Amino acid sequence: VWPRGTMAAPVLISKKYRIAIVPKGLDNLVFNTANWGGAWRAKELGDVDFTYPGSAVSDAAPQVTVMDGLIAAGYDGIGISCNAPAPLQQPIDYAIKKGITVITWDSDSPKSKRPVFYGVDGYACGQLESKLVNGWAAGKPGKVWVLSGDPGADNLNLRVKGVKNALAKNLTIVETAYAANDSTQICIQDIELAVTKYPDLTAMIWVGGWPLFTNAKLPNLTKATKAGLKVVSFDYLAPELPWVQRGQIEALVGQDYWGWGYESVQIIHELLKGKKFPAFVPQASPVV
Repeated sequence: VWPRGTMAAPVLISKKYRIAIVPKGLDNLVFNTANWGGAWRAKELGDVDFTYPGSAVSDAAPQVTVMDGLIAAGYDGIGISCNAPAPLQQPIDYAIKKGITVITWDSDSPKSKRPVFYGVDGYACGQLESKLVNGWAAGKPGKVWVLSGDPGADNLNLRVKGVKNALAKNLTIVETAYAANDSTQICIQDIELAVTKYPDLTAMIWVGGWPLFTNAKLPNLTKATKAGLKVVSFDYLAPELPWVQRGQIEALVGQDYWGWGYESVQIIHELLKGKKFPAFVPQASPVV
């Protein structure tokens, strides 16, 4: 049910906390709802100045630059979805050393000193996608093609690992493709090539929904799905639903996009006030 909370009039409070929610990149539409959710919760709380800074593209190097700017500006709290765990570890740890409260959401940097990761269990989500494909295959031998995004992303790699672990023995993965910087265009090219390269595919498993946020027609994919190819993708935002309605996508596995902003601001706000949280605060993974 949206919105999560009930909008209340801002409270007059002397202390204002500056909290930033940092997406992987501003080029990925999946993160827009995090911006709205974070701004909504900040307004409800009344003592939060909210900002949503990000790099132009989903890439670890410019994301580090964004972190450096927030640290230099002396923000009270930062929530970040990490493009890759290793490059963000140092800026996260440095921010915490400077007294800034930092959590990760969506994509973690597990070796950093962040106190909380808020997101889905990526490994379990990958397993869920494979279990859907297992059911569609009904024990028959078949070939599966897997699509991921940036090869350095911790959350995506966990999903791929879960896919490979849970796929039935009668099914064989013929290829796992990776799109640098979560590039939608690269994903589209890889998909269109794959359905011609492997005309006897049983299923495709996408651990991200990047190709579904465009008006691209994907004619090769459309032809293949009409012939019986099954596709399961990740995320279930509005632009993706017509793909399900048309029968081009069989199922979508989702997460709490609003919560990336709304709940992350809440967690940071409570951490700033001294509340403790478990290291992993999980989200549900519903299927459409």
